[in-house]
Amino acid sequence: KRQTLHNNKCQICGLSIQLSDGSFYSEAHHIKPLGDGHNGPDTSDNILILCPNHHVECDYGVKKLDKARLSKVVGHRINTDFIDYHNSQIYK
Repeated sequence: KRQTLHNNKCQICGLSIQLSDGSFYSEAHHIKPLGDGHNGPDTSDNILILCPNHHVECDYGVKKLDKARLSKVVGHRINTDFIDYHNSQIYK
């Protein structure tokens, strides 16, 4: 799971949400959405690990993505084409 690779830390802000049982929580965001006419793939290079706030901002096109500023780890490659798609088609 990508969340494990990123230690459940948001790739935008680094936030890690600890739950009452001691586990950590993050959300997987499809950079190029799966449905709704976007037809993005369900592949790891189309996924960012985000905190809930950044996930909603990306879903609603509030947040522009800057690949250079995203947290990166070995084993998780992000496809720049999906970042470009988000910034030109989703970001408003």
